[in-house]
Amino acid sequence: MNTIDRWREQRLRTDQSSRRGGPPGMLLALLGAAAGAVAAYLLDPERGKRRRAVLVDQARARMRDVGTAVERGSRRAGTQAFSISQQVAHRNGGNGRLNDSGLSDKVETELFADPSIPQGKININVEEGVVVLRGEVDNPGQREELIHKAEAIAGVVRVDSLLHLPGEPVPPEPPRAHPSVSTAGPEGTLP
Repeated sequence: MNTIDRWREQRLRTDQSSRRGGPPGMLLALLGAAAGAVAAYLLDPERGKRRRAVLVDQARARMRDVGTAVERGSRRAGTQAFSISQQVAHRNGGNGRLNDSGLSDKVETELFADPSIPQGKININVEEGVVVLRGEVDNPGQREELIHKAEAIAGVVRVDSLLHLPGEPVPPEPPRAHPSVSTAGPEGTLP
């Protein structure tokens, strides 16, 4: 058997072993060469100690980066979970009622969304869920529209209208269940 035949036979065995799942000889040689190069690089008597220290520092930095990314991701997930829980809790007004300031803002937004409503002539107050509309409107239809829109807003207990047309007297203010400010009566005494 000559050299060429032996080479072909060896190559045939190598091909068969790679088909059976065994690593080919060339791959093992490359892996061995790479491992030897890394060992020579890190175990060099002159610069090996420094190279190993740099490698350890870089590995620690990567681990810190990964830790920071995980921490940020967990904080972000926690924040998003809290946001979703708050959205669910406060959907449709949360417990069903806004505070008076929030309800006042909501009523103003809803009523003044219509550009035909004179914003400068109408005042909106909210006391314990009761909306009080004061001011002058251009026509009776506009007055009814404002009252109906205000009554349709979630959280409004009732609407007291002190709206009037130009030239009409201002309607008397309805009595309050819990007056915040008491005034003296006609005899000069407090009720």
